[in-house]
Amino acid sequence: MASEDRTIVIKLFLRDLKILLTDASGLALIGSSLVEAGATEEALQRIFDMEPLLHDARTLLNAAVLQYRRETER
Repeated sequence: MASEDRTIVIKLFLRDLKILLTDASGLALIGSSLVEAGATEEALQRIFDMEPLLHDARTLLNAAVLQYRRETER
């Protein structure tokens, strides 16, 4: 992959990872506040809301690692 293309791909991976992890972090903060206020069920729901975000972030991270490995094997 050309250097410019590689830079663009890395920027996109990182941008999307940042979005997903920021959203998950926000939900974790809300969940912490809810559980401190005694709203355990609502806090638990925030955990469930985080799951797809973290799953997507992990999938994206795996794709980035795979791309790197494919490039270094050449």
